[in-house]
Amino acid sequence: HIKIYNLSGNLVSNIDNIQNVNFSLNTSQLNSGIYFIYIEDSSKRFYVNKFLKL
Repeated sequence: HIKIYNLSGNLVSNIDNIQNVNFSLNTSQLNSGIYFIYIEDSSKRFYVNKFLKL
């Protein structure tokens, strides 16, 4: 499960049913700015990171 939030804390993308360990994230619909990505794995562990969309 993946959620992406903008710097204001608004949810901008919610992706369910990720089947593979490797995946590509299409950011073309996102405006330029800083985003936070929250990833929940199958063991219910959370990973948080931020990225910059130019």
